[in-house]
Amino acid sequence: DLKACHDAAERVAIATRAISGTTGAASGIGGILTMGLDIPATIALALRCIRDTGRAYGYDGKGARERLFRLQVLELASLNDRDQKAERIAVLEAGIAADGSLTEISTDDIEPIIEQAVERVSRALAIALFRRRVGAVVPLVGSVIGGAVQISVGSSIVLEEGDAIAPMHRDLGSYLVRGISPGRIFAQAMGRTGGPSRGRDVNTHGLGDLSLRIFGYVSHLPQSMGVALGAAYSFLYRGEDRVAMTYFGDGASSEGGCHEALNLAAVLDAPIIFILENNRYAFSTPLEKQCRIENLAIRAQGYGIPGVTIDGTDILAVLDATREAVERARSGAGPSLIECKNLRLKGHAIHDPADYVPAELMEYWKARDPIELFRERLEKNGALDETALSSLRSRVEKEIEEGVRWAENSPWPEPGTLEEDVFA
Repeated sequence: DLKACHDAAERVAIATRAISGTTGAASGIGGILTMGLDIPATIALALRCIRDTGRAYGYDGKGARERLFRLQVLELASLNDRDQKAERIAVLEAGIAADGSLTEISTDDIEPIIEQAVERVSRALAIALFRRRVGAVVPLVGSVIGGAVQISVGSSIVLEEGDAIAPMHRDLGSYLVRGISPGRIFAQAMGRTGGPSRGRDVNTHGLGDLSLRIFGYVSHLPQSMGVALGAAYSFLYRGEDRVAMTYFGDGASSEGGCHEALNLAAVLDAPIIFILENNRYAFSTPLEKQCRIENLAIRAQGYGIPGVTIDGTDILAVLDATREAVERARSGAGPSLIECKNLRLKGHAIHDPADYVPAELMEYWKARDPIELFRERLEKNGALDETALSSLRSRVEKEIEEGVRWAENSPWPEPGTLEEDVFA
């Protein structure tokens, strides 16, 4: 039963999030509540996973079990009934007594941990409710938030039908521009056959569709750059009037694969456009901890190709720079590098509060919300009024609701198809 296998794998994933500390544990609680899992059984599963892993690597997993204990404490924070809390605390005290490795954790620490965890667990509960509403579409949250949609839309919209694209997980706009419907994206997140991976994946990593010339996202950044370069070289080799486009971040720009792809693209005069989304933080690592330069596009000089730095919050600036680079590539003049500066307005993913970003920096970039900036520009130029905006919102909301319903009605994959699309 493929669905049973999927659910079991999801339980293991949720359970083992306990080893990532309180933030991951809060996310794990949200997943447990969403799936309606038995919390004690899931915690027991986590404990078995952690202990088995510990044995395999020759350590006792003491720290992991402490974090597992904190997961149990986080679960306490979601209980409103004081009697239930008292009962659960008694269970935890018994667990501490039974496990010598946890005796150094005083039960006096339980209440402070609960207080610290309330906000995160509340967020996880809100996420759980959202997942119930749209059928577990939470993996999409990190793809549509963060001030990056204008980059993917403004760049991909200039491509022609035969061109290829290799987006990242935050470039959801490019998937929509290239023809993947909201319903298929929702079905992907629900593990249904209507998604591009036909139930093999449940997030944006599996949104590739070769019929639309979209290469699925390679999560090991920046490996999609090499894949896109391969497509561009095939166009060059066959003498086809086609180009490729790919995306990477400031963190990926510090990886060797990035430089290899840029250098080889330059040597080959490959028809490819590299979009660098510089949101200043590689997860939590600020740009100044990665390199000594402010504008990463300056590196293009080292490869003998054009490089430009633009305001990544301005969709028209993205459009203009990309159009020029695409025309250049299509004419046979080779690759270009476009650095789009912006800031990720949320954490790396739903479990990340982004508290490592200075508040004043976050407020500055929030005031430059790209969608609001573009709306204001359209209104100022008379291209958009409140009536048109209201009509647009209604149309989009309807399309989303219809997409959710379509995805919910899409079937689960048949067990007999398990070995299809598998290459070894």
